[in-house]
Amino acid sequence: KKENYRLSILFYILLIISRENMALWAGFIAIGILVVNFKDVKKRYILIGVTLFSFLFFAIVIGYIMPNLAIQSETVYMHFKFPPLGSNFMEAIINIFRHPWDVFVALFTNHLNNPSASGVKNEFFTVLLLSGGIALIRKPQYLIALLPIFGQKLFHDTYTHWGLSYHYSIEFAPILTIALFEYFSEKQNKHTLKYAIIAVVACFTINIVKIENRLPGWYDNIGLRFYAKEHYLTPYKVTEIQRALALIPHDAKVSAEFNLAPHLAARKSIYEYPKIFDAEYIVLCPGGITYPQSKKQYKQMLQKLINSSNWNTIVKNESVILLEKSFTPLKKEIKTIKKED
Repeated sequence: KKENYRLSILFYILLIISRENMALWAGFIAIGILVVNFKDVKKRYILIGVTLFSFLFFAIVIGYIMPNLAIQSETVYMHFKFPPLGSNFMEAIINIFRHPWDVFVALFTNHLNNPSASGVKNEFFTVLLLSGGIALIRKPQYLIALLPIFGQKLFHDTYTHWGLSYHYSIEFAPILTIALFEYFSEKQNKHTLKYAIIAVVACFTINIVKIENRLPGWYDNIGLRFYAKEHYLTPYKVTEIQRALALIPHDAKVSAEFNLAPHLAARKSIYEYPKIFDAEYIVLCPGGITYPQSKKQYKQMLQKLINSSNWNTIVKNESVILLEKSFTPLKKEIKTIKKED
């Protein structure tokens, strides 16, 4: 908008190299901006160029770069899990044009027919509209920019991604903010302040309501309720867990439970349990959340690992379990700590 093209291109490049799906989003952002700048010849050609390059770069990343980075040398992109669109990106493009109505309906309905998913999308759209989403109707260029974000969220085969609880889609925040502020700045009249206050109150209210209670029904919101005492209490025996984590060599390949992975992530190879691949260590917090497995699956797999001759049990208590690949030689300090225990 300020015609600072060099800076715009710089941030565009930083955006598309930050994550594999950002180039697709950048392409739709460019299309949205193009809609309102089409009459400006210079901006038109720049935005058309950005759009085409974005989609080309996205195809290269998904088709070649990401598969070559995969652990198991996958020949295709592993994270396409959008049943209403098909089994891959090419099928998605075909189905969008061949069955547009079915694709559109899937955005708003429970396409998995899972009873637990009932109302999740309704809750999302309600919060979206009350958090400034109403401005997307008056500023459709920003609605266009958000189309791939809606798609990656609402077409997914995991229903918790549809809602507010487990897949937050931060991309909505800047776009809604820009759309809302731009709308108010262009519609200055005696009612502008009143409508702006209503928008602030609506956004604040719906957020407080959903921090207190949200779908799915079994969701534990204590991690969000920053004003509650329970938010600052941990069910884990932190000292025991830290002692177990300290036994893992810094250069070891690790499969860790999702709540432990961030504490071990500064290494070349780390996987989120139950993905093990070529891991040399497995570390778990038993008795807590078993995601992405059911409790039954979690217990069965854990027992199988403990009983396996391929794994040595280094630490096993109610707080943490640490397993080591049987052919991996124990370091002296591990042996020492184990003897002391």
